[in-house]
Amino acid sequence: MPRPFEQATFVFVSSRQGDSLGRAERRILAVLPALLDRSASVLVMCPPGTALSAEATAAGATVIDTVLAPGRYLRATARVRAHLQRHGPVCVHTAGLAADIAARRAARDLPVAVVNSIPCGAWPRGGRVASWLDRHTLDRADRILIDCESLAAELVAAGAPPDRILFDPPSVTVPRVLADAEALLDLPPSERAVVGFASRLEESRGVGDLLDAAALLAERDSIDVEFRIAGRGPALADVERRAATLRNVRVLGEVESLPAVLRTLDLCVFPSTGGGAPTALLEAAVLGRPIVATRVSGIEGLFAEGAEIALVPPGDPWALAEEVARLVADPAAAAEMGRRARLRALDHYTSSAAADRYLALYREFLAR
Repeated sequence: MPRPFEQATFVFVSSRQGDSLGRAERRILAVLPALLDRSASVLVMCPPGTALSAEATAAGATVIDTVLAPGRYLRATARVRAHLQRHGPVCVHTAGLAADIAARRAARDLPVAVVNSIPCGAWPRGGRVASWLDRHTLDRADRILIDCESLAAELVAAGAPPDRILFDPPSVTVPRVLADAEALLDLPPSERAVVGFASRLEESRGVGDLLDAAALLAERDSIDVEFRIAGRGPALADVERRAATLRNVRVLGEVESLPAVLRTLDLCVFPSTGGGAPTALLEAAVLGRPIVATRVSGIEGLFAEGAEIALVPPGDPWALAEEVARLVADPAAAAEMGRRARLRALDHYTSSAAADRYLALYREFLAR
């Protein structure tokens, strides 16, 4: 019989710095309450002063300040191994390259299962030394969780056993999204259809293609659309520069709440050119907003194309403009697509569903 959770210890390790949460860190925070409610002991090893540290502490977990600096893998391995030996956890679940490598090496010859969460957009990763260590320790992970199925083939080619790779679809915390969406923002009213992007502003998010599509639609008298772009990131200055030449684009920049912006949009656009599904895309779905996105790894397959989401080829502003024009011209069809996407998101892409999947996985290790 499996040991009950109340007799088990679980260790989570993240090497993420900064005041924001990555997708894997959000998953960790989603499963912490479920483990603590079952009287499990939970330790979180992460850098001090981070969002994960603050939220894990607030949830009731024991937080151990741990900086896993890139390039110092021997020290990181020794630090993690000391805690694995001291606390004897059922498993160590990691997020981030340095954390993954350290845990795989630290758990060697210990009765501890190793779980790595590797987001689609994080592979391939690291410099020469880190990449070598990553690939040469992949087979030590008991489970590798990925958020887009296409990553599986790359991991297998790098040395990961295929039977240890599990698809772990992205998720969002619905109560948090709904609460954030109610934030009051001083947004100007518009008599036109409002199409927008609210996510991190970086090249791989395809904001340049969105601006090109806006320029194409600005030339059409038959469609009256205002584009709004919200978010922060390295591409913000370039977006502001280019938008200044377009009469139908308004750049909001950094705002208090991205979900609050998404809630105001008639159509949400996510023209990613790189892999992975932006968290904001799932937030838009939870809010019932119709979505136009690109057919890239991590997005394709999340929703039924045509019925729940509109997809266009990545890097094709003309196709993007055509799809935006089509849905703006048919608001009833767009609204129905948003309604169906919301149902899909609530059924499959919530943090509670992710927590249930994690608990089921941990039970497998308890049964060993």
